[in-house]
Amino acid sequence: MNPIILASASKERALMLENLFEIIIKPAHIVETALENENACDLVSRLALEKAQQCATDDKHIIAADTIIEFSNRQLGKPEDKERARETIKSLMNKQFSVWTSTVFYINSKILKQCTIESILECRYLTNLELDTYIESKIWKGKAGAFSISDPNCPMKIIKGDHNAVRGLCLSFINDILSKL
Repeated sequence: MNPIILASASKERALMLENLFEIIIKPAHIVETALENENACDLVSRLALEKAQQCATDDKHIIAADTIIEFSNRQLGKPEDKERARETIKSLMNKQFSVWTSTVFYINSKILKQCTIESILECRYLTNLELDTYIESKIWKGKAGAFSISDPNCPMKIIKGDHNAVRGLCLSFINDILSKL
C-alpha cells in the first residue's frame, strides 16, 4: 500500500497509525473556530472535512480528523497556556462531558466516508498538588480539553464510547475502509 497522508500535526494520531501503514504527516492549516450556532458534532465534522480537502491530492489517500470537548453547551478546544489548561481541568472535575471526534478518509480527492463519534467521559477530583503536577507535566499542550487519555496519570475515564476516538481517531472506521481497498 502507498503511504497515506495524515492531515494532522497530532503526535497521538501519528502513533495510532504508524504501526498500521506508512504515513506522510502533512498538517492542514485551517481556522479552527465554530460558526455561529454550530454544535460540537457539526464543528468536528466540518473541521475534519476541511483538513482533508486542504491536503487533498489526486494520487494519495488522506486521513484527517478533529476532536473537541463539549461541556455545559460550550466547546473546549486546546488551551493556549497553563492558566487556561488549569481552568479547563478544574471546570471538568467531578463532571461528565462529551468528546467528539470526526475522521474523514479521502481517496484521490474524493470523500469516501466520514465517521463522527461521541464518547462520554468523567473527570475525577484532583487535589491542588495533583492539578499542579499535571499542569507542570505539559501533557495538556496541544490537547483538546487539556488532557491525553493515553497518559497513565490522566484524571479522565471513559464512561461510554470509543477509546481510540477519544485519542483522536475513529480507528475501527479506518480499519474497516482499509479492509475494503
